[in-house]
Amino acid sequence: MAYIVIFFSLLLLLMAAGIQLNKKKLRCRNHNYSILIPCRNESANLPRLFQALDKINYPEELYEIILVDDASMDNTNRLLQEFCNRKENARYFTINVKDSEFLGKKAALQMAAEKASHDILLFTDADCTFAPDWLQGFNYFMETGTGFIAGWVMIKGKNAIARLHALISAGIFAATIGLGIPFSAAGGNMAVTRQAFISVGGYSKIKNHISGDDKLLLNIIKKQGYKIRFNPSPAVYTAPVVGRSQRRNRYRRKYGKFFMSPLLHQLFTLAFLFFFLFLLICIFFKPLPLLIFYLPSLWIFYLSSCIKLRQKFGVPDIIILPILPYIMIYYAISAFILGWEWKGVHVRD
Repeated sequence: MAYIVIFFSLLLLLMAAGIQLNKKKLRCRNHNYSILIPCRNESANLPRLFQALDKINYPEELYEIILVDDASMDNTNRLLQEFCNRKENARYFTINVKDSEFLGKKAALQMAAEKASHDILLFTDADCTFAPDWLQGFNYFMETGTGFIAGWVMIKGKNAIARLHALISAGIFAATIGLGIPFSAAGGNMAVTRQAFISVGGYSKIKNHISGDDKLLLNIIKKQGYKIRFNPSPAVYTAPVVGRSQRRNRYRRKYGKFFMSPLLHQLFTLAFLFFFLFLLICIFFKPLPLLIFYLPSLWIFYLSSCIKLRQKFGVPDIIILPILPYIMIYYAISAFILGWEWKGVHVRD
């Protein structure tokens, strides 16, 4: 029993080390970016998005903004038109009817990518905001052979569990990328080179999946032999959802993509699922290995994540952290059984 705890504790330490393997370049040059933003019924979020876009601190000639109205039924189209009329480096396009071939927001993302004119495609969501130096942060991780740079998204507000979810997810992204076995990414903050995007056929190979625009694209780009990097800059934020049912739906959507992962990651996930269930037995029969090996390893992994992401390690986190894996397992199983809602569509992995 103790050997199992020690083995998985060492895996956590290995992942903690993997986080620190993501190094940025000491020198960088300014690359050019096409910011791609799909919008469907986002009239409530667009004023905050436009404000963040106006504050971007980067040479205007080196970036453009491509917005796509994905068959919205509110004032999204009018707001996009007004913004683009006053913003010289912004353009918008409209999809009048939801695409039946490219599911989810992939039709809007594909259109935005095809209309883009710069070398690097920078993806975000209409409900996100970002720091003025957002684009500059990606320059430090772009090098020859890079195809995909994964960022992360912080949830605004004072909800400790939501904060832990964001930091642990980002830590997993960073660890697996640092170790050369990238797992997933955040669709609201990721960069893809135009060359890599075109070489994999854009979203054409994964067009039948309603979700997974980030994870699935990452995996097919990795298979083409491109380098995958992780950008730890805490530059993108999203507002917390209001209401318990909406929060549950967000977490089911976040953790309910098991079958979208490669086989190695599925096996890795199942192994950790077994381990965390096994820990429940250890609590009652063999608590000593748990206290000596597992908890310190878990805290070291989280501390490594906080250091890389430049976030504070709060005292309450020490208490909540051991519970978090079981919350994640609950939502993963719940998503497998119930599915989740996305833009009015019921989704099952």
